Amino acid sequence: MKIAIFGKKYNTTERVIIQRLLNRLVMLNCDISIEQLLYEQMKQDTALQMPHVGVVAQNDFCADMALSIGGDGTFLHTAAHVGDKGIPVL
Repeated sequence: MKIAIFGKKYNTTERVIIQRLLNRLVMLNCDISIEQLLYEQMKQDTALQMPHVGVVAQNDFCADMALSIGGDGTFLHTAAHVGDKGIPVL
């Protein structure tokens, strides 16, 4: 399954949750892509163990599901990227 992850910058208290999510997706053999700004922050976070992932740049991606990590604004931001692709957003 291809998963595209969208989100805003996170703080250190949220790192554990993000790590658990990544670990679970890897265990499920998911193909993971992460929105570019979030990806850049995650790559700089030395305490986060990053699996091999792709990068979502603009709207040039394909996925079976989009994960929106954040609040209402992040969900709307994710929906704008998904557009008319017919991808469910969780």
